[in-house]
Amino acid sequence: NTTKQGSQITNNATNNFTINNLDGIYNWSVRCYDNSSLNTEGNSETWIIYVDVRAPIINLSYPENNANFTTRTVSLNFTPTDNQANPITCNLTLDSLLLINNTLVNNGSRYNLTVYNLSEGAHYWNVTCWDNATNTNTSETRSFNIFIAPTVNLTAPANGNLTNNPNQTFYFNVSDETGIYNCSLILNGAINTTKQGSQITNNATNNFTLYNMGEGNYTWSVRCYDNTSLYMQSDSENWTITIDLTPPYPSITTPNYSWFNTSSPNITFIITDNLDLTINYTFYVNGSANISGASNNNTPSSTNLQDLNSNSSFVIVLQAADDAGNSANSSSIIIYVDTEKPSINLSAPVPGYEFNTTTVQFNFTATDNMANYLMCNLTISNGMYEYNINASNGVLQNITKSGFSSGTYYWNVSCIDIAGNRNTSETRNFTILAPDLIITRDNIEFNETSPEEGQNITIYANIYNTGGSPAYNVTVQFWKGDPDSGGTQINGNRTISTLTNGNNITVNITYTTIISDNNIFVVVDPPTATNGTIIEENESNNKANKSFSVGLYQVYAGNTSGLIDLEKQSINISVFQWSISNATGSNIFVTDLEANPDFNNLQAVSRDTSNASTTNDFEEIDIALGSTSYSDSVNNTFTSNGSPKETRSFTVFTQALNNVPVINSTNTTNFKTGILWDKSDGNTEYNGTQDIIFITEINEQQQGSQGIYDFEIKVPALLRNYNAAGTSVAFYVELK
Repeated sequence: NTTKQGSQITNNATNNFTINNLDGIYNWSVRCYDNSSLNTEGNSETWIIYVDVRAPIINLSYPENNANFTTRTVSLNFTPTDNQANPITCNLTLDSLLLINNTLVNNGSRYNLTVYNLSEGAHYWNVTCWDNATNTNTSETRSFNIFIAPTVNLTAPANGNLTNNPNQTFYFNVSDETGIYNCSLILNGAINTTKQGSQITNNATNNFTLYNMGEGNYTWSVRCYDNTSLYMQSDSENWTITIDLTPPYPSITTPNYSWFNTSSPNITFIITDNLDLTINYTFYVNGSANISGASNNNTPSSTNLQDLNSNSSFVIVLQAADDAGNSANSSSIIIYVDTEKPSINLSAPVPGYEFNTTTVQFNFTATDNMANYLMCNLTISNGMYEYNINASNGVLQNITKSGFSSGTYYWNVSCIDIAGNRNTSETRNFTILAPDLIITRDNIEFNETSPEEGQNITIYANIYNTGGSPAYNVTVQFWKGDPDSGGTQINGNRTISTLTNGNNITVNITYTTIISDNNIFVVVDPPTATNGTIIEENESNNKANKSFSVGLYQVYAGNTSGLIDLEKQSINISVFQWSISNATGSNIFVTDLEANPDFNNLQAVSRDTSNASTTNDFEEIDIALGSTSYSDSVNNTFTSNGSPKETRSFTVFTQALNNVPVINSTNTTNFKTGILWDKSDGNTEYNGTQDIIFITEINEQQQGSQGIYDFEIKVPALLRNYNAAGTSVAFYVELK
């Protein structure tokens, strides 16, 4: 850069060079040459020297000068630059207060400082920085303004307040550092009234008063402005107030004059209100508060009154109060509290009574301490009942039920009074006697008292029920002979669908008679051995019998005036006609239809062909007829101790037949019947193979069993089967 000659240099001493107007970073060294002929060169080491004569530059970035803020927090930004130094040392001053001190900031970098809790008003700030060469610079001084809206807080009435006062004072607190310009009451979104700053006490409680506010819901707030040039506005939060001038409407829905059987009766009610969702209530009993609670608006509700211990009537009033303090009373009702059960006295039937009828009358009396009437049910164990009997208090009740079947029944009466107290009487029993079906000998009848063999007769059985209940589907059987000893049933069952107690029904059957004793049995509800299918009071009177006899003989009678009439069973039959003036002494003969008698060879039974007496003809006739076992067999009828009871003579075709055994044809002696045998059939005496002939002599206009006749003849009915099985006999007449 510059050179000094040796004359300017002091050898072995300190020398220098002076250079002016340097600014920057420099490398410097010194080179020297000696005075030898070679001018030998010598170089020093290289040193660095920093020469800085310029101060740092400071750029304030934010905020702009005179900036306005509505917050108490502001960020201050600046950027320092220097031609050499890095970092640069800086201080930041705000309102003469050093906020950062000796803070290192990178060369050319923005530095940010956030300042909090700034007061309302103008604020001034700048930055001072210096480099390593102590070159110092201070920025411009800038200002910014802090504008803060007033603080407005509502204090009364409380948010959501419900009141019945139409005159309301609204209280609020306002504070601001610069003072208050004015404050306004905002009601339902619109300014209602305003107070100027002179009417407002800063940082204190203030108010607005409104009068005669209408009923309804209101939203209110307060808006205030401060005294700054920006007139900063602040709105409080919104609060609500409800003006309710209408009382609730309580109504007891439990019917007036209701009855209860508890000391804590449940009362139903409903309360309506124009605003409240829930309404408080109190029930008053006979003027005294009893129970309180809350009910949803217009919602059916209920509650239990407490401690109504006496059996009496009570006046009930419901009072309702809404949240605004409005209250109203309902109309009163009267209720009755009755906790005592009714008593029930059973009168009839007495316990264990036995009825011989299917109709029963039940008597009882129900009494109660308060109710004028009771609702009663009669219950019977067979499912019969009488419900909802309106029984006057203390009055005997009579209930008649019919249609019982036999058996034991249990019954009781339950009653409930108007209050719902229920009681059940003792349970009693009674018995409906079973049916008792009776058949007796005297109740068996025949339409013919003396029927003949083979005659159809009607048998009647009169069945009685002397028991206590009807009998249904009663089977009646008719038997020939004892059914328990091999008897034979006659023409199937007869059925009586219903035989009520105390009554009788006659059933009948047709029966064809047979020779011998006809022992007719009538059985009711068979089989009697196992007591049948119907349960009866007495099972031993269901079988009875009655007998009639059908004799071996049939009697024929008739007259012979101009013609011979044959009468049997009151039926007149013309046998033949013959012109005779007097038939007395003529003979009538009866024999088997298949017989071929030789009237010129007839002989008296019990006599052989030599007219000598024989001993066993009658037994042989019975054997031939099959009548040996009959009580009125030929042998029993015509003989006594083996000999004919009576004999007489008949003239047959001019031949005298002596020792003919005879009997009275009926109950008189006017007509006789005898027995002959036909000798022409072989053998010297009768042995059961020869034809037999019954004979009677005509005796005109004589008294017979049924009237005046000319003849009666008694003939064994089995004569029809003598030679061969048949249904007819043959009549012969010898006219003289």
